[in-house]
Amino acid sequence: MESGFKQEEVHNILWKEVFPAVGDNLRCVAGEWAGFNSEWLKERILSVTQEQPTLSGYGFISVASVIDFTKEE
Repeated sequence: MESGFKQEEVHNILWKEVFPAVGDNLRCVAGEWAGFNSEWLKERILSVTQEQPTLSGYGFISVASVIDFTKEE
């Protein structure tokens, strides 16, 4: 499927925008698994990308570390 984005742009969108917004869902067995409302997701991504610090401030792996790790594969 073509999105109009380069592969590196898709990678950055996933790890720098989407993952910080909904990554906590992966840690919760009762999380949302049927998908997210697109309007809610858009608002969530926009609000989280403006927040600081990243997850590393709370003792979890940082988004930057995840990005570096996935670029190696």
